[in-house]
Amino acid sequence: MEIADEMPPLDAEHFPFADYRVALVTSDASDTDMSWTTHREALGDWLADFQDCGGTVVQLMFSLCDGNHLSVGGRWEREGRGLLSPGEQDSEPHLGISLVMPAPRPTVPMGLSSGGAPDRGGGGGGGVGGGDSSNTTAAAAFAVHPLLSNVRVLDGGSETFFSLGTVAHHGHTLATWTNRVPLLVVDGSDDGCGLLRKPVEHVRGRGLSIAVNMYPISADSGYATLWPREATAAGRREAPSFVSSAPHRNDAGRLLVNCIAYGMVQGLRRWNNSSTT
Repeated sequence: MEIADEMPPLDAEHFPFADYRVALVTSDASDTDMSWTTHREALGDWLADFQDCGGTVVQLMFSLCDGNHLSVGGRWEREGRGLLSPGEQDSEPHLGISLVMPAPRPTVPMGLSSGGAPDRGGGGGGGVGGGDSSNTTAAAAFAVHPLLSNVRVLDGGSETFFSLGTVAHHGHTLATWTNRVPLLVVDGSDDGCGLLRKPVEHVRGRGLSIAVNMYPISADSGYATLWPREATAAGRREAPSFVSSAPHRNDAGRLLVNCIAYGMVQGLRRWNNSSTT
C-alpha cells in the first residue's frame, strides 16, 4: 500500500490481514509532506494488529528515523514494538556488512537452509557483538541465520543511509554496518536457528519483527548514490575470504529477498498458531 493523502481507511476491512504474510515498512517524506504524518497512527495500529495475527513486520529506512513524517505511530509506537528506537538519520559512503560473533551449532532452521546458531549473549540490547574479520569466522558467520543466507558482500552505496536508534531490549543484532551501527536486528523470540534467541516474553501466535537499517531503494531507481548492483572494495572489506579484484554482485537485494522469504514462512507458521489459539 502507498500512504497518500487520498487512500482507503487503514483498517482490517480495507486491508484484511489474511491477504498478507509480510509487511515491509519504509518511508521517505519531507517534514512538510503531511501524508505520512496524517496516517502514521492508523498505520501503527494496523501493523500491531497484523503482527498479533501472525504477520511478519519488516521495518526499513526511513521508518526507523525520528520525526512524525517518517516514524510509525499508533500501537506500534506506544507498545514499543520496533526493534530500533527511532533515531537521527545519518549516512556514510560505501559501508559494508560486519557480523556479530556466532556460536556455530548444526540445526535445520525454518524457511531457508542455514547451519549453525548465534551466540545467545552476542548482540541484542544496546550492545553489538564484535565482528571478526578472519576468513574462518566470516565464512561461518554468513551461514548463521537464514536471513543472511548467501549474503556475502554488501555495499550501501556512496550514501549509505542508516538510523542512529538504539536496539530494543527484545531485539537481537545479527549484523552491523562496518561502522558498528546495527544493520540487521531480529526479534528475540525468533527461533529460526532452532532456539530462543533471548529469554524475552513472547505472545503465542504473534508474528516476527525484523529491522533492516538500510534504505531499500537501489541506484537502479535513478539515484546513483544509493546501493549499486556491484559492490565496491570498501563494501567487501569485512569478508576477506570473498574479496577478489573483480567486481562482485552486491547482496543488498538478496538480503531484502531473504527478509521477505523468511518472513512469509514465519508468517504462515505463526498465523496458523494464532488461528488455533
